Amino acid sequence: MKFYKQQLAYQVFGDGQPIYFLHGMSLSGISMSGVYEKIVAQSQFRRYYVDLPGMGASQNVSGIQSADDVADLLAAFIQETAGDAPVIIVGHSYGGYLAFILAQRLSNVVGIFNTCPVVIAASDQRHVAQHVTKVVDAVPNDGSAAMKGYYFMNVIISLKTWAAYQHQVVPGQQQFNSQFWDSIRQNGHYAISNEAQLFDQLAERMIPIYVLLGRHDNIVGYEDHLAKLKRLPNSHVVIDDNAGHSLLIDDPKLVDQQWQQFMRAVAI
Repeated sequence: MKFYKQQLAYQVFGDGQPIYFLHGMSLSGISMSGVYEKIVAQSQFRRYYVDLPGMGASQNVSGIQSADDVADLLAAFIQETAGDAPVIIVGHSYGGYLAFILAQRLSNVVGIFNTCPVVIAASDQRHVAQHVTKVVDAVPNDGSAAMKGYYFMNVIISLKTWAAYQHQVVPGQQQFNSQFWDSIRQNGHYAISNEAQLFDQLAERMIPIYVLLGRHDNIVGYEDHLAKLKRLPNSHVVIDDNAGHSLLIDDPKLVDQQWQQFMRAVAI
């Protein structure tokens, strides 16, 4: 594990064009590496898996008081590690929100690949979907907090998705500084300062933007995304009937398929 400015923990693998992976709230970089290390062409890309502030190993949150502060830290990290090289940003949930912000701020971002991104920070203003489950295997409910979270978030209930949830989700939850993020929410700084203008500003960037959404996403939904993403001329949106907010676990095959298509769209 490496650190940027003693605050931002990250792992980096390989060499080539840089890709930055930004995970969701209460998770850690392993939630992304557990999926993307299986599908990204490792010989072509330098892959940065970041632990966002207050999550994973990034527990030094001194001076960070808002989403803008987080975005500033990430932007500085990308500028220092990538320089002027073209970069790709991959996000999930709140990490997807940050990916949109960074693409609007940094001129060398040449593509975004997001799953279930936040587009409205205030959860009470989102139009979310009704969660359902589709049982493939019987997964005994042991009553644990992890199992409760799994049944709340995942659509595909199977031994395979339960194993993936334990590997990709649980470690981050065990390291989550909820008090830090609760404070940011309560102080009204969970949203980026230019959220209302973000997608109009992002529309000026003619870059491929791929967004995969879960039809049954009970955290961010998909309706708000359709309204906002239609402003982006190069956006490509897929709604997955077999996924919720845990799309990366519910349907990794779709992620792989759309990633390969995204690679052709970026075409660097």
